[in-house]
Order: sequence, then C-alpha cells, then structure tokens
Amino acid sequence: SSFKNTLTRCPQNRQQARKAFEGYDHSDVWNALLKFRNSSSSTASGEMENPKIQEFDIFSSGKDVIGENTLRSRLHAETLHSDDWENPEVFDTSFIHSLVKVHRLCEVSSVYGFTRIEPAPSPFDEVQEDITLEVRGQPLAEQVNWLPAMEQFGEGLFLKLDIPDVQRRLREIADTKALDDLKARYQEWYSRDPTRRREFPGEEYLFAHSLSHMLIEEISLHAGYASTALSERIYAIRQGQSGPIRRLGILIFAAGAGSQGTLGGLLEQSTNLPHLLSAGVKRSQICSNDPICATDAAFLVSDADMINGAACHGCLFTAETSCERRNTLLDRGILLQLLK
Repeated sequence: SSFKNTLTRCPQNRQQARKAFEGYDHSDVWNALLKFRNSSSSTASGEMENPKIQEFDIFSSGKDVIGENTLRSRLHAETLHSDDWENPEVFDTSFIHSLVKVHRLCEVSSVYGFTRIEPAPSPFDEVQEDITLEVRGQPLAEQVNWLPAMEQFGEGLFLKLDIPDVQRRLREIADTKALDDLKARYQEWYSRDPTRRREFPGEEYLFAHSLSHMLIEEISLHAGYASTALSERIYAIRQGQSGPIRRLGILIFAAGAGSQGTLGGLLEQSTNLPHLLSAGVKRSQICSNDPICATDAAFLVSDADMINGAACHGCLFTAETSCERRNTLLDRGILLQLLK
C-alpha cells in the first residue's frame, strides 16, 4: 500500500511507472526498493561486497544453461553432466563437484588510479596486498565521476570443488611438515605489517591455487594457448571474516580485445579434464630445479614476500598477469599428496 500511495502522489511519469510494474505485487516491488536502498547505503559507507560471491553462485547454480546464447550476451555457459567428462579409469575427479563450460564471458578492466613505484592494493579480502612502502595510489582526478574501462570477451572452464572431499584430503595430510612450514612462514610474513596484510587464506585456497596453476600449464600444452593468455580466478570464500570456507572453485579463462571472443580451444579441453589432471600430476613429479625446489624453494627466489612451498619457475609459477596472487601460496608437493 505504501508503494501504491507513492505512485499516486507522483506527478510525473505516473502511467509509465504503473505500466512498468504491471504483474508485480506491490510488496515485492517495495521489498526490492528497500534492498536496493540498503545496498546503496552500504556501498556509500565503504562496505564493498566481494563480486566473487555472485560470480561463484551463478557458475555453481547447476543450471543446464547459464545466461543466454545470443550475440550481445555477456555470459553463456552450460553445466556439463558427469557422464560427459568424468573418467575414473584415467583419473579420480571426485574432488570436483561440477564442471561448467563457459562459452562466452565478459571481462571488464577498469583503471581507477596509478602508482609509480608499486601496484596499488585490491579492495577485496582474498587478494594479497603487495605495498610495502609508504606510497598511496594517485587518483585519476580530484573529483572522479567516471572511470576508463575496457571490455574483453572470451571463454573459460569453471570447476566447482567439493569442499567436504577437499577437507577430508587435507585432514589426511594435516601433520605434513611442509604444510606446517608454509603456514609458519606466512604468519611470520604477516606479522611484519599486520595492518596491511591478510591472514592465511586457508589450506583450501592453497590446494585450489596450486591446482589452477598446474592446469594452466597443462592446458597451454594442449589447447594452443600460451600460458600467458590464460588467467585464473580462485574462489575460496569464507562465511564472514574468519568462518569456514563455504565456496570453493576455480575459473580458468582466456579473453581478448578487438574481437567478439576467442576461438574455443579452451572449451574443447572440458571433456579432456581427467587426462589433463593425469598428465599434470605426472609432469609435476619432477621439477628442473629439484632437489632444491622440492626441499626449500625459498632459495630459488630473491623476493622475501614470495611465500611458497615446493614451487618455482620450473614447475608451478606462471606469468604474473595470469596469477591473481603474484605467484605466492603454491606447493606442488602438497598438491601431489592431495591428488593421490
């Protein structure tokens, strides 16, 4: 009734507003307005919702068709049936809950400022902040009411990981010295400047991130893409600030400017996933920098902020433009134990 009275008092566009909301219950429209108002006030107060939450929920919805298969669509994907891609005789993929073949996605890159010494931090929790100097990002203008941005279209594969299965595997190696050492080094690194650093994102993130890098390198050998053309997006989202992991997944995608999308080489690897995992595990058994990499990869890097286990440029490292965490929190030794 409150919404109805508001329409009655509105002197302009009354008929257009009535026609636009035909078929909707007044209470539903009013609740939607309240929700929008609350979300707007939260954004204005500086509380930003992580966009990965909505992305994960869309990809993991389980719908056969996600988005629309049209020329102007920004998202078109399909959830594959297990019979289309699972092959237990080749590799055990029980830790993967579902596989989504993303025919078309849109990546939007926006420039919101710049620095001359080091990159500015991301406003989202799970992305590592790299600034160690007293520098602040310079805005594009004194008063910014728009930002330059670019749209790129491409394709990808989304893996929704089975959280109970992953956590069961992690419990089986809970007393692994390599895992304890990696967490201890991260905590030591975190304690240097706790006002700027993020706490350890969890063993689940370590598994998903290492798995993503292994797949990127393996896909690049089969799909015709260079590893620098592939990018990752890791979903290891907690309930609240320090609650348990409620969303766990990987998106590996390729996007390019100046075209209406990519050529489909990445999509064709969806049904080849067990073979990719099998080949990736075999290739990761040995690194060209072993035995140093397998025992203490810290000797192979000069950057004190690169917190890793058995990972280096000879195995799990990929282009920094492809990695969302600057090639940190990787360990192929732990990954191989979890994929046994």
